[in-house]
Amino acid sequence: MNSSVVPLKRILATLTFSASLCATVHAASIVVPNGSFESPSTLPIGFSTAIDSWQKAPQPAYFNPATFGFTWDQTAGIFFDSNPYANHDGIQCAYMLSFPQVTLYQDSTSGFNATYAIGQSYTFTLGVFGKSLNPNNSLQLSLYYRDAGNNVVTVGSPTTITYNSATFPTTAPLNLVDYSVTIPNVQAGDAWAGKNIGIMIQVSASDFTGGYWDMDNVRLTTVPEPGVAGLLAMGLCGLFIRRAPPKKKALQ
Repeated sequence: MNSSVVPLKRILATLTFSASLCATVHAASIVVPNGSFESPSTLPIGFSTAIDSWQKAPQPAYFNPATFGFTWDQTAGIFFDSNPYANHDGIQCAYMLSFPQVTLYQDSTSGFNATYAIGQSYTFTLGVFGKSLNPNNSLQLSLYYRDAGNNVVTVGSPTTITYNSATFPTTAPLNLVDYSVTIPNVQAGDAWAGKNIGIMIQVSASDFTGGYWDMDNVRLTTVPEPGVAGLLAMGLCGLFIRRAPPKKKALQ
């Protein structure tokens, strides 16, 4: 009985170890410039409308600075997190006022030169907190590329974050809530294969009653097709089993 149970336990343990090892080895982070919104420094003033490495969408036709009392450039910026979110990264966060088309984005035009590699899937994650908003205010996260005409083309389906007071409770300590958008493994025939990666944060809906979104800790990760990781895991498993020491014979 024991002679057959021991190898089975060894195989199961090895499979678990191998799968874990594959995930550790093959999941990779892509550095997003100024992903923690630490530059430029906002001290001693405490805020800035300039955000290094990030670009903003141009002012839309509906926005009249005289009507709203501030400029379009002031609808997004960074601030010193003096009453800090418990899970912020660094000492600064970004904000976006809840006005349609307020946007922060990065791609090759801003010096972010990562590309979509064939056989890899991609996940863009952001810590978000909505304040003083109504339920019909929303934020959208998306991954995109630029086509031959330099037009922004969204890859996959964006993730929409809709304000809800239960999701963003104002009782201390405040915590940013992680949201992600993922695109499946890039195929050789995909129009975005080999193209520069674009990441975008955009206010997608607003009722103009005020409110804003705080955000921090931009992360971009990539993993290979499951089949590749699985093959490696099985290879490691087989190697481990082959190298296992022989069982001792039972005494007669």
